[in-house]
Amino acid sequence: MLVGGDESVFEKNRELLNQLGSTVIYLGKPGSGHKMKLILNLHLGTIGLAFSEAFVLSQKLGFEPGVFVDAFNKTVQKNYFSEVKGPLIAKGDYSPLFTVNMLLKDLTLAENQATRQKVALPAGSLVKQLFMTCVNQGQGEMDFSSVALTMQKLNGIERHSRESQPR
Repeated sequence: MLVGGDESVFEKNRELLNQLGSTVIYLGKPGSGHKMKLILNLHLGTIGLAFSEAFVLSQKLGFEPGVFVDAFNKTVQKNYFSEVKGPLIAKGDYSPLFTVNMLLKDLTLAENQATRQKVALPAGSLVKQLFMTCVNQGQGEMDFSSVALTMQKLNGIERHSRESQPR
């Protein structure tokens, strides 16, 4: 839980907040929690795209999806995305926990903050465009990990999500 606001109010309510979330981080003035969430989701989208690119290249080089994910997760490069989303991507499961639409909203807000602060985000801008592509391909209500599906489509890999496969 990312918290911004008056520190004395935060301290008075710390016990309650600790019951609501396993990790509570006080970040300072009002709006700080929201801003940090945008920063963290920018990073999440960026590593999601990077993982998806490596995933697609591994397929083009002849590796089965599960083999790539297993190998990746045995390296120091493993992360939340590879460990939690990677196995689901390998199975074509894009059941939503955090949708593309929600991430695209945060990427847009992060870009707006960067513009106000005159901060260049070249990778962030590319990530936002690719997630917009996901939305334009009808993936808005799928999990944000469906960026891997978009990368597969862009690279001529005919692998569809479980939702589009016959049951």
